[in-house]
Amino acid sequence: FPNVLCIGNDEAVDLVKNVLSEVCALFPGKYVHIGGDEAPRTHWMNCKACRAKMRALGLSDYDAFQSWFIREIAQFLQSKGKTAITWNESLKGGMLEPGDVVVQRWLEKEPLSREFAMAGGKLIESDFYHYYFDYPYGMTPLKKTYSYDPYKKAGDPNAVYGLEGTLWTEYVRTFPDLCQKLFPRLTVVAERSWHGYPGRDYAAFAADLRALVPSLRDFGVSLPPEAQWNPPAPKRLGEVVRFFKGTLSIDLLKQALFPEKGESQDP
Repeated sequence: FPNVLCIGNDEAVDLVKNVLSEVCALFPGKYVHIGGDEAPRTHWMNCKACRAKMRALGLSDYDAFQSWFIREIAQFLQSKGKTAITWNESLKGGMLEPGDVVVQRWLEKEPLSREFAMAGGKLIESDFYHYYFDYPYGMTPLKKTYSYDPYKKAGDPNAVYGLEGTLWTEYVRTFPDLCQKLFPRLTVVAERSWHGYPGRDYAAFAADLRALVPSLRDFGVSLPPEAQWNPPAPKRLGEVVRFFKGTLSIDLLKQALFPEKGESQDP
């Protein structure tokens, strides 16, 4: 959506700080996620106040403009005893230091998150191709999720502050649907969080998982049948096409089925 916050307007920035002041007063947690992903530049490019603010700050591009704003809010949160979490797009402007924020990496072509980690920064790994669970098993089969090494991806294993299996609910209508998308995938994230990588082979993991399924069902978790965890290639294609029906292109289909170059190519 093109209508993002007008960060060239000082009153808008003050509003964010006022809201976050109330958030900090209400919640004792140390971390506050402030977003920062998928922010189109359209408004900023067409806004006199934003262009004037950029000139006043000596910024030459809109990535730096966003990075300036994220740093401004991160430093404000630090004054409240909090640490900001922001999506990896915020690194593009080159103004964030490892001590400013925790970066959550979901999707990026540049190695910015790895460079941030190697410089001492902390990362939350939630890779789109492996740890996004709102998509069908045809796109993200369980073996593919299990094959992913988030610690290797980060460059420095000690930089991985946490893992997150992400599920956005715009495509989820019922609690059983939510359960079937989350489980058994979420058990992979739990195992990686506890035991790191490399772990056991998938067969050993699957054997333990089968023993866990009855307990999950006792808790009211509705899992898909095991036959659906790793659909064969033709069925994978069909699932993805049905999911993206009306919005699908060849490029999107390739991106959905297979990770970017350099990612795990597990089929």
